[in-house]
Amino acid sequence: MPQIIINRENKPSVTMQSALQNVTCDKYFETFVESQKQGYQKPDGSIRKKGITTEGAVNLRDETCNILAHCNPHNAVGNPETTHLVVGYVQSGKTMSFTGLSALALDNHYRVIVFLAGTKNNLLNQTSKRLRKYLIDVETINNDYFKIHENPTTEVMEEIIGHIELSEKPIILIPMLKHYDHINKLTELFKSSDFKDVMANETVLIIDDEADQASLNSFGRRNSKKAENEEMEESRTYESILKMRAALPGNTYIQYTATPQANILISMQDLLSPKSHTLLTPGEGYIGGKLFFGRGQNHELFNGGLIMEIPTDQVFHKKKRPLKKMPQSLKDALMFHIMAVAIVVKFLKVDDVPFLSMMVHPDNTKEWNKKFKNWIEKELRNWRLALKKPIGQDDREELIERFRKLFPLAISFYDTDEQPTFEQIEPILADVINDRKVYLVNTDKEAQTEIEWNNPLAELKS
Repeated sequence: MPQIIINRENKPSVTMQSALQNVTCDKYFETFVESQKQGYQKPDGSIRKKGITTEGAVNLRDETCNILAHCNPHNAVGNPETTHLVVGYVQSGKTMSFTGLSALALDNHYRVIVFLAGTKNNLLNQTSKRLRKYLIDVETINNDYFKIHENPTTEVMEEIIGHIELSEKPIILIPMLKHYDHINKLTELFKSSDFKDVMANETVLIIDDEADQASLNSFGRRNSKKAENEEMEESRTYESILKMRAALPGNTYIQYTATPQANILISMQDLLSPKSHTLLTPGEGYIGGKLFFGRGQNHELFNGGLIMEIPTDQVFHKKKRPLKKMPQSLKDALMFHIMAVAIVVKFLKVDDVPFLSMMVHPDNTKEWNKKFKNWIEKELRNWRLALKKPIGQDDREELIERFRKLFPLAISFYDTDEQPTFEQIEPILADVINDRKVYLVNTDKEAQTEIEWNNPLAELKS
């Protein structure tokens, strides 16, 4: 257990003993933890309604200390580079963890952190915004101690080196796309003599968000079938990560993921194979897939009731079953979503729920993703036009009857006193259908726009 040490007036510090290093939780980490708590007064004067509890703060402190304790100390340039794996449930606080880790790193004198922030610009922008919001904007003085450089190249080397040499000794945060071209450009910066001079005695932390995606060697299976004397192949992003690590005087590679199978099952000789791990504890209010979709006595709330089986002839497969039109099961799922928005956002007006979103993920190819997006947009357009028609028109009445048929299941898990009638919801359906946005999320530049989460309805396609 951590030992509490008072090292300055009203400034608690936590030190955790590790085989590798002692970790001190001081000003910057404690400021971050406080900013994540319920009831915290934000810089704009408003009170944070949601956030971690006191118990959650303890877990965050212990787990973040544990992660950093397994990293090479900031001045351990003689230590072999190591890899640490951090595993957490989907949407259970991984971003909070590595943001807190960044603050803790500053408390422990690290100077540079690289964030491999996904393969899409919208994910990179999201990471950069969160780092600014929770590390800099939370306290204006922090602007002197956290310096963010997104996707840097050698052209901004002087600026980065200048920040490293500031007397305040800030930490340099480098969020970047997980793409070999961007990583290679950063490696060139690391190889420069000027950077080597200012970082000669310092190790670097590399945080890989969604570390099972793109980072690992995609030629691993092919290589496993080759003879010992044959040349092994490396995928470009994997190769670029290894070169970046090799260019640094010392480093620790920290993998964050909810699906660690690939990271664990690769060869133990692989430099991206984790040597240690930390399991993140979900917060008290966390609601995940096990609650919604699990079966059995431990999941009695829904007991699998939210799972709807798709008829075999409607299950899409690009080779075995390339569908020619939008399947009825997807139409029904879209209807359930429309009714959920109508009930929760428009009728019940649940606090702090200004929108609901839906994700449709049929395939990993752009071609079929676009096709499904077009199907959804066309269907919503048809519904909009049908609901504009006078009562009694066939296509309007057919649409209303389909909604009505699905309605009992749509409200079956609501508390009895919250269940509206279909007659109360029907007039709202047209507004929900009109006030929506369908996004296509993939690697195309036009599909990387930042999602407008304040929209009441957003069907996501990735």
